[in-house]
Amino acid sequence: MGIKFGLEVELIADEELKNFNVAGYHHGRYSDFPELNGYWKIERDGSLSPDDEDLNKFLSPKIGEFITKKLAISDLPRALNAFKKFFEGDEYELNEVISFNSSCGCHIHFSEDVNVQNGFLTYTNFDKLRENTFKRIAKDVPDVFESFKNHYFRPGYSNKNDSLLIPDIREVEFNFTQLKDNRGIEWRAFNLRGVKTWAQFFKMITIAIEEIQKMFNEYIKSGEREILELEIPEELIEVYSAMNQLSEV
Repeated sequence: MGIKFGLEVELIADEELKNFNVAGYHHGRYSDFPELNGYWKIERDGSLSPDDEDLNKFLSPKIGEFITKKLAISDLPRALNAFKKFFEGDEYELNEVISFNSSCGCHIHFSEDVNVQNGFLTYTNFDKLRENTFKRIAKDVPDVFESFKNHYFRPGYSNKNDSLLIPDIREVEFNFTQLKDNRGIEWRAFNLRGVKTWAQFFKMITIAIEEIQKMFNEYIKSGEREILELEIPEELIEVYSAMNQLSEV
């Protein structure tokens, strides 16, 4: 069993070192960016802006959101290598040409043949995904961990777990609003703050994807079918019931 996933990498780049076109929001096409080998498109994102450090470091900061097509895990090395090659990574270290400032995130979309809205994945599954990812980053990318952790719990993304119960809230740790359209889950709190090298970039994304796959593998192996392992707050029971009815339509 393999997940399908997609990446949204938000960044500030030095246009003097790497100039590129940026499509309008939701108007990018993969065919418009042949240098990225069909894996990525680039779109405008109005939430991004250079900070003082970017303005001091880059002569001409450029904003872009790099979005992959739907990928299998086997596609990941080629997609990441295409990204690195696009920014001439053999010539420049990552932090010479790219910045991941406090306005930037790295959203990961993923899906599998599992019905999350009916509760087949629980609070515990997503808590464990976060916990395991944090542990691996702390061990394998220690220079990045503190910046990553602090940005993970930034305002608007620290509302963990309640997102399982409230289907219409997007700005949370895990966004479940697209499940009713069969578009999977979005891990919005993940980020690349503190990443300065290509090795760190590859490792961070690889850890996240591997831990998502592990979560699904363990779920299937366990055969668990608990609806929730934590008590539902009384005021949310009605909302949760309505969500389940939606999933059955």
